[in-house]
Amino acid sequence: SEVLDKTKTGFQVQFVLDMMKRVEYTITTTQKVNKSLSWTLVESNLLQLNNGSWTLKSLGGGETEVTYSLELGFGLFVPKFVMDKMTQVMLPKMLAGFVERSEALFPPGRKKSSGSKKS
Repeated sequence: SEVLDKTKTGFQVQFVLDMMKRVEYTITTTQKVNKSLSWTLVESNLLQLNNGSWTLKSLGGGETEVTYSLELGFGLFVPKFVMDKMTQVMLPKMLAGFVERSEALFPPGRKKSSGSKKS
């Protein structure tokens, strides 16, 4: 991926995926710090639609609920086995990567610091 532009609320990012066909697409992201990251498709050689989001909701006690949504549309017929690969292989890998990165940054069971120390 390559960041093409940065704004106050997000980025414009270009991606290139080599599946059975090379897929190139550019999205614009909108970020609400500690709340959500959403994106919309700007252009693509194959996709007609690529809109989605990650939404974060604090559950308290150091836990966060994460909701992922994705709306994809292709500009041509996509065989079932390709769609199956995307939903049964690539999506779980992406979600596992998200969990791994989140836990590396915020280890489970880590207590949130109150910012003050007692003597």
